[in-house]
Amino acid sequence: MGEYRVGRRSEPSDTYSVPVNKGHEAMVYLTHVINEYEDLSDITLFVHAHQFAWHNNDLQNRDTAEMVRYLSSDYVIRNGYVNLRCHHDPGCPPHIFPYETSFNAEHPETAVIGLAWSELFPDDQIPTSLAQPCCAQVAVTRQIIQAVPRQRYVELRGWLIDTELDDGLSGRVFEYIWQYIWGQGYQYCPLQHLCYCDGYGICFGGEEQYSSYYRFKNIAVEIGSVLGTSGPAADSSTATSQAREALSKVKSDIETQLAIWTSLAHARGKELRNRAFEAGRPWTLVGDA
Repeated sequence: MGEYRVGRRSEPSDTYSVPVNKGHEAMVYLTHVINEYEDLSDITLFVHAHQFAWHNNDLQNRDTAEMVRYLSSDYVIRNGYVNLRCHHDPGCPPHIFPYETSFNAEHPETAVIGLAWSELFPDDQIPTSLAQPCCAQVAVTRQIIQAVPRQRYVELRGWLIDTELDDGLSGRVFEYIWQYIWGQGYQYCPLQHLCYCDGYGICFGGEEQYSSYYRFKNIAVEIGSVLGTSGPAADSSTATSQAREALSKVKSDIETQLAIWTSLAHARGKELRNRAFEAGRPWTLVGDA
């Protein structure tokens, strides 16, 4: 596994360095593919350098190491391309509309991605929308990567080097086109419960059960927010104090149940037939993980 330096190069001959510190992770990903094109692993994981991040999977403690440890190689091979983030928001449903040119402070890339698309893919129609879960951490098979000629990656990196878009915006553009580059079309939004189950072995038993887990988790979060925002005057009231104790107990009970459901989901996912059943695909005893 190569870890690329993106600061000032200490030596011109550094193996793991990039030509320009621009485009966030996109420059590193493209440089790796270009450099290793003929010697790629069966599966390449494209991830950020930090171990913990808000955009990592909630059910895996937002820990990149845990995501990588439990990622099913067979799941990646079956799909060819996998976004490592299971949660849709942000990214799905679509909020990137290339024909929209007005500035959006929350999604500034929206205003520039249409022009960027026409420069990156001059022979392809500009899509009406683009979508995939943020934040550009993916697993891709060698077959899928090599389905795109090496020279095409050189051209994509050349655009990244030459574009007048700044580091952040140019990186954001690529964040929402990796799925297109690697054969998944304009929108890549797999069902969240299937990503967790078939991809990582955390199986709640179906979409309804997964959704129920997060409904209760959101309730616990909301209760925690209420308990954390009461003022001193409210705290001095006996009635308010009793209400807070009741809320705290409800929150504690919910968290206990969530822990039980999570434990059961992990146990269920250890049985490979359960992963196959939840994903709606055939299960074989040999060569399935």
